[in-house]
Amino acid sequence: ATIVDLTKFLDNTDNQQLEINGHELTIENGNTLTLPDNVDDADHDPMNELQFLSIRNDTIFLSEGGFVKLPETGTISGIFYYVDKDGDGYDFEKYYNLILLNAGENKTSVINLVKDVTGVSLIEAKELVEMTPVVLKTNILWREAQIYRIQFEEFGASVKIEESE
Repeated sequence: ATIVDLTKFLDNTDNQQLEINGHELTIENGNTLTLPDNVDDADHDPMNELQFLSIRNDTIFLSEGGFVKLPETGTISGIFYYVDKDGDGYDFEKYYNLILLNAGENKTSVINLVKDVTGVSLIEAKELVEMTPVVLKTNILWREAQIYRIQFEEFGASVKIEESE
C-alpha cells in the first residue's frame, strides 16, 4: 500500500491519510473506493498489442489494419497550419487585413519580419515600419493573420487584425 501525503494541500486539519492499494483508494476512518482498470486485456501480455506504423502520402497505416488520414497543412514562415481541404467552410470564410500599429523595442527584428511577410526589400520594410500604422497584408484568412500576429508579438510589436471590406 502507498500512503498519500496531503500535508502540502490546504491545512489538513482533519489529519486523515489516503492510502492506495492496487485499485483501491481508502481514506483513514472512512470509505474505500475501487478505481476502475479500464483496460480490456484478458491475456495481460503487452507485447501482442504493439503495431507498426507506416506512412504513405497523407495517410498513416497500422500494421494490423486501420489508418488515419492526416489533414492537409500549409506553412507560413515555417509555422504549420491546417487547410480547409474539402472547402466545407470549417475554415473561416472571411478575409482580414494585418495592420502593424507599432514596432516596439525590437525594431530590427520587426523590420526583418516585415520583409519576410510582405516580400519587399529590406529598405522598403524599414520604410513601412517607420510609417506605422500600416497595412502589411490584405485579404488573408484568419489563421494566417493569427500566425503573423503571434510572430510580430513575439518581437514586441503591436498588430491589429481587421475584417477586409
